[in-house]
Amino acid sequence: MRRACGMALAGIVLLIAGCGKVPEAKEATAASNPVTITTVDAAKMGESIKAARGTVVVVNLWATWCPPCVAEMPELVRFYNGTKRADVTFVSVSANAPETIAGEVKPFVEKNKLPFPVSVLSKADPESLGKATGAEVSGAIPLTLVYDRTGKLQKTLEESVTFDSLMALVKPLI
Repeated sequence: MRRACGMALAGIVLLIAGCGKVPEAKEATAASNPVTITTVDAAKMGESIKAARGTVVVVNLWATWCPPCVAEMPELVRFYNGTKRADVTFVSVSANAPETIAGEVKPFVEKNKLPFPVSVLSKADPESLGKATGAEVSGAIPLTLVYDRTGKLQKTLEESVTFDSLMALVKPLI
């Protein structure tokens, strides 16, 4: 069943926050994660995806206010912990407003013991995000993009994913 939280451009913003880059995924445990949260714009995110060629890249766009996103987070943690950083680059991007980083995103990351860095988008612009990622982006979340080792987009999922469904997509690409 397909479940996604819709995002209105003017209202609940698809925030690709401004001046930073998507942090590199690194081996981390929930206990040792210092909660790395940065902001990123669509163009920088696209550059980071291109820079990760040679690995399978999985980008997940989510928000703390999106029930399907929250529900899939344990599956994403399991996926992240079950893959090797040399094979898979995992990029977690929150659609929360940048001004909610301290009050919503960081507490969510800490409470859920997310072992991966999180970026927050800076402005509502699914068109720019789609252009930067090479995906058709409607603005619905959760959104998961899977790229092969050459950087070619293999799958766009505007629905919750499970560990098993994500592994089934990624394993043949490794």
